[in-house]
Amino acid sequence: MMLAKKHGCISYDFWGVAPKDQPKHPWANISLFKRGFGGKEVNLVPAQDYIISWKYWPTYLFELFRAKKEDSKATNFESFS
Repeated sequence: MMLAKKHGCISYDFWGVAPKDQPKHPWANISLFKRGFGGKEVNLVPAQDYIISWKYWPTYLFELFRAKKEDSKATNFESFS
């Protein structure tokens, strides 16, 4: 960071932080670390994945299914808390 500043950089994109009002967010701890540098939070458009080649559809569908399965596990776990 100091080297970037020395070379004239005036901003750095830490690529996202968790909302301050969600202390149990998966990114809460790393967000605390990132906010420790100070600076200003800027909300940008979230990252988007667009499938350009048909060869990536199986991977996309697998990841989509896996993410939904993980979400349902988290929901089921939270209901027992």
